[in-house]
Amino acid sequence: MLSQRMRALRTKKGCTQKEAAVLLSMSPTAVASWEQKPKTEH
Repeated sequence: MLSQRMRALRTKKGCTQKEAAVLLSMSPTAVASWEQKPKTEH
């Protein structure tokens, strides 16, 4: 299930596997707030 969510994050934002792993290790609220941000910052 974790890999499914990671794959969804990567597809949704085009982020790298490492970024997705970091996001999954964060709290759901942190991930949610990150998902609200535009994909411009790096």
